[in-house]
Amino acid sequence: MVPPFADLTLAHEAPEGWRLLDLNRAFVERSLAPAHLRGVAAALEAAGSMRGALLVRAGLDLLEHGGALQRLRGAGAALTGWTRGSAIELSADDLFPAGGATLERSADAVVAAATGSAFTPELEAARPLVQGAERLVLWVERDQQLPAALALASMRPAGGHVELAGPYAWRHRRTLAGLPHLAGAGFRPDGCVHALVSGLPGEPGGARADTPLRWCEDARAGDGAPPAPWAGRAALAEAHRVAGPGCRTLVVDMVALRDGAVLGRDGTSVPVEALGRVREALGGGRLVADWWIGAPGVGRDGVERTLAGLDALPVDWVAALRLFTWPVERGEAAWGGAAVTLSAPAPDRDLARDRPFAAPGTLEVGELPGLLRELHAALGRRAELAPGRLAGAYTTEPEAAPAPGPLVALDPDCAVVELPARLDGGPGPSWYAANLREGAVIALDARLGPALAGLRRPQPPGAALAGLPAAQRERAAALLSSRGVTRSTS
Repeated sequence: MVPPFADLTLAHEAPEGWRLLDLNRAFVERSLAPAHLRGVAAALEAAGSMRGALLVRAGLDLLEHGGALQRLRGAGAALTGWTRGSAIELSADDLFPAGGATLERSADAVVAAATGSAFTPELEAARPLVQGAERLVLWVERDQQLPAALALASMRPAGGHVELAGPYAWRHRRTLAGLPHLAGAGFRPDGCVHALVSGLPGEPGGARADTPLRWCEDARAGDGAPPAPWAGRAALAEAHRVAGPGCRTLVVDMVALRDGAVLGRDGTSVPVEALGRVREALGGGRLVADWWIGAPGVGRDGVERTLAGLDALPVDWVAALRLFTWPVERGEAAWGGAAVTLSAPAPDRDLARDRPFAAPGTLEVGELPGLLRELHAALGRRAELAPGRLAGAYTTEPEAAPAPGPLVALDPDCAVVELPARLDGGPGPSWYAANLREGAVIALDARLGPALAGLRRPQPPGAALAGLPAAQRERAAALLSSRGVTRSTS
């Protein structure tokens, strides 16, 4: 069984001789169904939760009308709006237990496992199979699946055998083995389940295509080449060993450009020319980079030099900005020539992901929010960023922004929504525009809402703003453009 909450865009297959129940995929298909989301939005509105309803309706709009990356952004907004304020909140690629709890503490994970959540229906539907299976293996590849995995393990009858497999389960097997839910459980080191890029429900191709695309979360040369076609991640230093014509998309990590070389997340330096050879080895496949900000010894100057040098970087897409962390399993305190001081995780974090670190010249925590906003805007002018750490996002080629022109259209990441009441609780109905890429929401004049809602197809500005007096149109057009509601196009 594959418990929720794994990557929304993956489906899974088991080796020969096994029956696989992909509860994560079942959850995705149910939770993102348009009829389900309309019911969720109506229930939130009836309960007076207008902010949650706004996110669900905006997400549904992008799911129904957006391109591939917009649909992923819409899925994340819909899940966030639906689970907002519940015991377990969801985003496109993460899970948050309520009340400041964290999955880095096993005690919090146990509490979350006993709590009702958005994916409880999938867990209950699996109960008969859990109780009747002679041998049950739970595939746990990341910590967001832990609450559901513990809930499933607790359903087994007395004496029933359960095993855990997957990268996360194996890495934390010593701690997990001590939890009551997993008393007597076995742990498997082998990768018995394979992931396939399936996209969101309703998208063509994916895991059901004639040649499904295998996803490898951590491609390493010693593991052997996956069956082509495949896509996945690799450490920068491993990229030249795994790149080949069977790889459609290879995602590498980078933290800085320095002296003609690229620094990877592990501090390894790779010459820019060598990275170019990796791209050539892909034989038409795409080389994509995640840019990690806040690495040891990389200050603002280093970040700015890297930004200025991106045009010379032989990658097809800088897809995302990430906050640099020091993985807990990495014990050495040397990194790219920087002297690093490591600290132990908090004693109660027995499932810690990262270790605190300090190094001279590193960005201060207070600098990061503003710098990330600046970088997000700068990279967004080059190409749209990936909406979450999702395989389906990395394997999608971002669409080029249309050339500015005399017409006007909705920003592709913006949805126009009518609610039965205002967000501040006042009487409605009220219209809002929500840009899910920027996280911006603005109230709309009732004369503009219906017209903007139909602005997916470009129109002359006069027609788009015909509901306003002529004297107000120019100012309104400038405001809508500056807030990410509309954009000019040819």
